[in-house]
Amino acid sequence: MSLKHFFATTLTTSLLSVAGLGTSLHAETEIIEVPATTSALLWSNYTIWDCCDVGSIAINPTSMNVHTCGTMGGYCSSGKDIAMWLFELPDLPEGAVILHTTLTGRITSGGGSGILRMSGTNAQSISVTSGMNTFNNPNTSQNVYWPSGNFTQILNLDENDSTWAYDYVMVAGYRSTSMTFSNSGSTAPKMLFLVDIPDACEGDMNADGYVNVTDMLQLIESWGSCNPGPNSCNADLDGDSYVNISDLLILIDSWGSCE
Repeated sequence: MSLKHFFATTLTTSLLSVAGLGTSLHAETEIIEVPATTSALLWSNYTIWDCCDVGSIAINPTSMNVHTCGTMGGYCSSGKDIAMWLFELPDLPEGAVILHTTLTGRITSGGGSGILRMSGTNAQSISVTSGMNTFNNPNTSQNVYWPSGNFTQILNLDENDSTWAYDYVMVAGYRSTSMTFSNSGSTAPKMLFLVDIPDACEGDMNADGYVNVTDMLQLIESWGSCNPGPNSCNADLDGDSYVNISDLLILIDSWGSCE
């Protein structure tokens, strides 16, 4: 066994023991924050005698009061109002896994039991037709409790959901009793995706899909100052023109399968 090979084997064992690294690739979590591309209040014009026939729309209002329709003495006293948002689904890095998705925002008045309904769509805007289709025929629906003040609702949505076959997700927020969503500035609703992202496979120098002793030996063979020439310095993982302990630590941090 050459001195370099002996050094590589000994150093590998020591560093893995000290670092407590296993054979699986490390990963880190990242929060992807997605504001609504557009929003709308769908509402019924109760002055034309049909309290519950939602047929009007207001685009991007600064607040949205939702409630059910009502009658008094046989006449309409209020129409049904529904809050809608359109979010563009993020492009996830290869191998990333969504841990959970939440909707955040603020209720400025009212609160209590209500619903969230969601549908995937490729439409880049909200219309009365598309909004009511999401409300009446959603891909997924869930009962929620809307607190007065800031809210965080965990959504029944993950990357295996049929919604991810589309570019956008349309979300309807509703409560039958009067409640108002803030819809402007920092308190406007947002979707937050907590994503588990695998580290890049920087140490896989022989491109076999694994970072292991074979790559370690190749790095050790290149130890020292980088020589000019194609592919002569692929072991210089930190780009400082030297192959040394810094590159070795990067390799060990990526130890295991690249998948």
